[in-house]
Amino acid sequence: MAQEVIPTAYFDIAAARRAGDVFAAMFLIPDRRAALAYELSHAVIEGDYDQQRFVFDAIGSGSLRVGGRVLAELNVYEPEIKAAFADVSHIPDALVVRSWTEAEAHRVLRGYARSHVARWYPAISVCGRRLLDAIS
Repeated sequence: MAQEVIPTAYFDIAAARRAGDVFAAMFLIPDRRAALAYELSHAVIEGDYDQQRFVFDAIGSGSLRVGGRVLAELNVYEPEIKAAFADVSHIPDALVVRSWTEAEAHRVLRGYARSHVARWYPAISVCGRRLLDAIS
């Protein structure tokens, strides 16, 4: 059961904890709403203005029906995944997130607040580098 829910990385970080290593971990969990919104974008592109407003409003409120289910229901994670994520989040000394919005989404998914959460600021992206090159 554990290997079906928890990737093998769990066992790697558990080994690091047993060895007494101090480390941080970054868990990349996809936002299902974003993926579904991308898949549904054709309805926005093909419709007239009223249809576009209807789809945008329904996506924003989570009330859009997809395959007979409401969009908000499709973003609910299974209890096994939530429990596994809560367990594995206890192991590292600190958690690293890409944004504070992601930190809040992780807190909701874990079911508890976690101290020692750090926002990761990546180096200048390719787009940022091009912008700097264009300016100079």
